[in-house]
Amino acid sequence: MVAGRTALIGDAAHEISPIGGQGMNLGWLDAEALLPVIVAALNGEPTGTALRCFDAQRRRAATAARRQAEVNMALGRPLPGGVLRARNAAIARVAAVPAFNEFVARRFTMQ
Repeated sequence: MVAGRTALIGDAAHEISPIGGQGMNLGWLDAEALLPVIVAALNGEPTGTALRCFDAQRRRAATAARRQAEVNMALGRPLPGGVLRARNAAIARVAAVPAFNEFVARRFTMQ
């Protein structure tokens, strides 16, 4: 994501599934993480270490989002009738547990 003093963010930096707006969310989070580096550069401060940290942090975030997208895609893929009903019933039972439902909602929305 970083080469020299150039940093890519959003879709230019990582390809991700559009499920749940993950690519857009990553882009906004990339911009937020890069802002202090930009401010430091504008103030004439050295930014090499900060850019390396930005790169490592955002790569980890993109990897986590990619894994989450893979799970979401697997859970949402078409299945034969009987298997589909069983999967949907299992998801409904698990979703009825408030703590688990909140956990899944936070993961799905990348919080």
